[in-house]
Amino acid sequence: MVITIPTSEHEGLHRGLDLCFYDDAVSMGLRREFVCVGSTTFMDRDANGNITSEGEGDSCRKPKSMRTNKDQYPTLVIEAGWSQTPQSLREKARWWFDKSNGDVKIVLLVKMSPRSNHIRLEKWKLAPATSREGATTTRAAATMTPRCVHVVEIARAAGIDDAHPNRFDPASYVVTGGPLQLEFIDIFLRQPIPPGERDLIIGNTTLQEYAADFWESMH
Repeated sequence: MVITIPTSEHEGLHRGLDLCFYDDAVSMGLRREFVCVGSTTFMDRDANGNITSEGEGDSCRKPKSMRTNKDQYPTLVIEAGWSQTPQSLREKARWWFDKSNGDVKIVLLVKMSPRSNHIRLEKWKLAPATSREGATTTRAAATMTPRCVHVVEIARAAGIDDAHPNRFDPASYVVTGGPLQLEFIDIFLRQPIPPGERDLIIGNTTLQEYAADFWESMH
């Protein structure tokens, strides 16, 4: 038996990111549609109904009108890593895509370590397999495989240490690779209705605030 006790750091990493996307969905009038399923456990079963593996995301969401059954997989899964290795997080991402048969559309991995001063965000999706040379082959094009399609890094600016008076100021954080964008069709399983609906986007300013709020809460 393995007992896992979530730390405040672990919870802060994924919950803060989830709230950023939720706020953006609310701004489009999708508060009731962007349903939170939290850390619900999803089970993979064999032909005899025996449980072969289980997955429990840290923060998960799905569209209420398109995924009405409580056992249906979420479209968005956020997995956070504080003590976990990057490799273990990536194995989790692959599990979600494999066991859901592609029903999970986006997995976000959020990684920070105790001795690090930056947060790494990886966006994973199913994408066509490619050859070693990088060109999509005819045979591989029919096979979708989990891939990291976008990376965002958030780090403290040079000279900002744990004793600096501006260490909790969002302007003291540098975002590389932003903004972070989730495609509307992947999350809500339909095309957006203009002019109000669009992709979910966390801009660089919001990412700076997310990082600053996280570090402040840890102190």
